[in-house]
Amino acid sequence: MRDAVHIFINGQLAGSAMGWNIQVTQPIVLKAGSNRIDLLCMTLGLQNYGAFLETWGAGIQGSVNITGLASGNQDLSKAKWTYQVGLQGESLRLYDDSTPANVTWSAPSSVPNSSPLMWYKTTFITPAGTAPVALDLGSMGKGNAWVNGNHLGRFWPSMLAPQSGCSTCDYRGAYNSDKCRTGCGEPSQRWYHIPRAWLNPTQNSLVLLEEIGGDLSKVSVVTRSVETVCGHISESQPPPVQSWVSNLSKNVGTLLSSEVVLECPGGQNIDRIIFASFGNPRGSCGHFHHGSCHAKGTLEIVKKACLGKQQCSIAVTSPTFGNDDPCPAMTKSLAVQAQCSSKDMEVEVEPTYFNYKWQGSLDASAVSPGQRKPPSFSLEH
Repeated sequence: MRDAVHIFINGQLAGSAMGWNIQVTQPIVLKAGSNRIDLLCMTLGLQNYGAFLETWGAGIQGSVNITGLASGNQDLSKAKWTYQVGLQGESLRLYDDSTPANVTWSAPSSVPNSSPLMWYKTTFITPAGTAPVALDLGSMGKGNAWVNGNHLGRFWPSMLAPQSGCSTCDYRGAYNSDKCRTGCGEPSQRWYHIPRAWLNPTQNSLVLLEEIGGDLSKVSVVTRSVETVCGHISESQPPPVQSWVSNLSKNVGTLLSSEVVLECPGGQNIDRIIFASFGNPRGSCGHFHHGSCHAKGTLEIVKKACLGKQQCSIAVTSPTFGNDDPCPAMTKSLAVQAQCSSKDMEVEVEPTYFNYKWQGSLDASAVSPGQRKPPSFSLEH
């Protein structure tokens, strides 16, 4: 099999397997007489590159045998099989807001969490505010999600990144794809973005198709706030595509320059520039640092262009920074890290000043040499 398979005997799940080009040996229980075997094969994408890609397939790519029968082994590879694409729930469009007339959703006292091939439906209230909304599916197994009839995507958090490669990070020697991995033992994705344009003013529907079983009690709708935005662009890189058409329509001969574009989520503005360097800055977002070449006025110029705005752009050219070219012979870049904050959370606080007035006096003549005498005083606030 390719990626995953469910094995059903007479309508009952006998076992499952996941992997890559897996070979399955599954114990089964048969009844006397005729038995029905159903194999549900799941494939995440098909080969679209490389040599002999036309030879890569999906579904059953080998043989199917039943062993242990009193009459001997039985080869079902050439038996008569029927073939069907998709699931009945997909054909009935169970993910739509309106439930088909011939479908009834049951509401058991306890939710069957670990059951494979189960459709779940619930409702949730639209979170207040303007922060991005996400669906936390970290506790689920594998399947698909829909919000108000819109397909959110496929999830598979139970498929964890391999543990190998995370203990040390050393790029010396021959390269391989296992070097310097991050997130080992964790799912490749846990949060799934729900566009606010898909949400209703109040109540929304959520439909999950769980294929292998998961824990519904930990599924939640959360808001995710972006606090940091970064950009690192070289002056040799092309400018943003959006500027090509608008610029060419005005002046065909105008040369376009590359830009660093920073944008906070809706409802947030740039309130702090954490790092800015025009030259040869090093590192990555959250870990930028100056290189051997740095234009001293970069930080103030970026602050002037970006602070208080939801979006800003800075041309990556020497004139932008007052022709302060610290290294003319070098191709330079601009790295910026900014902090976003919600406009709703901005509060101006008037500074409070405390005035202290000292009263009293000290008669220094009354103090003998070498003698210490504390003065008397009072304090007014």
